[in-house]
Amino acid sequence: MNSQNFALTLLFLSHGLSDYLFQTDSIVLKKRKGLIEGFAKHFLIVFVLNLFLLPFFKFKAILSLTLLSFVHVIIDYLKYKITKTDNVYSFIVDQILHFLTIYFISLKLVDVFCFLPPEIYSKTFAVLCVYIYVIFGGQNS
Repeated sequence: MNSQNFALTLLFLSHGLSDYLFQTDSIVLKKRKGLIEGFAKHFLIVFVLNLFLLPFFKFKAILSLTLLSFVHVIIDYLKYKITKTDNVYSFIVDQILHFLTIYFISLKLVDVFCFLPPEIYSKTFAVLCVYIYVIFGGQNS
């Protein structure tokens, strides 16, 4: 797996974990109501999960990972501000915007890898990523 594909896999894994596994129903309800507490908690989840990726990157990647976390929450905020509801269309637009952001941030991260892990780790992360999106995707975002 090349470095851009691995960066994408890591960022998609972080996104899937933060949106589908670690975002509670309580956080979603607070975000729907427009409460800053919901967005702040979700930002912390996204940010911490992105920071867990730092062992793969040089420290200067922290700026890109922080930017990704902020943009993630801004997209969520705009989703609830504009649509004021959850439906399949707002979910699809929301996820497309997240994926585009992840893609463009991954381009910035290609040059800041500390190392690429053995292929088995890359494949394991990719399978885990697919599993999270297929099983948990869209349950409460």
